Amino acid sequence: MKIEPEALYTEKDLAKLLQLSVKCLQAQRYRGDGIPFIKINRAVRYRGSDIEEYLSQNTVTSTAQRQT
Repeated sequence: MKIEPEALYTEKDLAKLLQLSVKCLQAQRYRGDGIPFIKINRAVRYRGSDIEEYLSQNTVTSTAQRQT
């Protein structure tokens, strides 16, 4: 699945894309350490450009590399 920067993704879409569970994404939102999200009433959406930026910032080449 290609990430469209202008698209909005549901948590199910993102979970499938990243091969994570919805519960994992919910826990990240609760802790505040996941991908930035948009809240529209009770609906949660992720902006494609935020997904790309988050993945780029969390790409490492070694397990010894420190994540910030």
